[in-house]
Amino acid sequence: MKNKMVKNRKHNGYAILAGITLIIMTACGEEKKEEPKAADSSKVTEIKKEATAMVSFKEEATEEVFQRYLELKGALIKTDVAGAKIAASMMIKNLNENQLELKSIAQELADSDAIGKQRELFATLTSKVEPLFKEQMTQGTIYKQFCPMAFNNTGGYWFSDVSEIRNPYYGDMMLTCGAVKETIQ
Repeated sequence: MKNKMVKNRKHNGYAILAGITLIIMTACGEEKKEEPKAADSSKVTEIKKEATAMVSFKEEATEEVFQRYLELKGALIKTDVAGAKIAASMMIKNLNENQLELKSIAQELADSDAIGKQRELFATLTSKVEPLFKEQMTQGTIYKQFCPMAFNNTGGYWFSDVSEIRNPYYGDMMLTCGAVKETIQ
């Protein structure tokens, strides 16, 4: 009898956990979507490369900063601490002496071994690179995206070269949580 009660509690616990997960995903507007088929994924990659190539800036250094930013975002989406460190280190090389605040944030990110800290620094970096991207962009489209649930429901922004949501603040936990809040052209 005791084992049956324990099994029922476990079962009820799993049901509650599944229900909470569904509530969280629904609150963020996340829906279960079909994964692209293998043949389609190469097309998605090809389209993404074309979209990235279509964003250009007045200065080559800014273009490099944007590319490193996208690599950093990609590493955070994958919860890849080492990849985020590398992308942040590469970004530093493209920042000049007038961009000390950006360099400092990128350096702190490159030095961090904690994904949570990296994601916090990425949010700060995002707010600081926004004027640079907006002032320097000459062609293309950048999407300013937002997750309302990031950082204990205070929310977090990021930039993307595609409108599709890939959340750097939650990665696989809530990959598509968020929305495009601004289209920069």
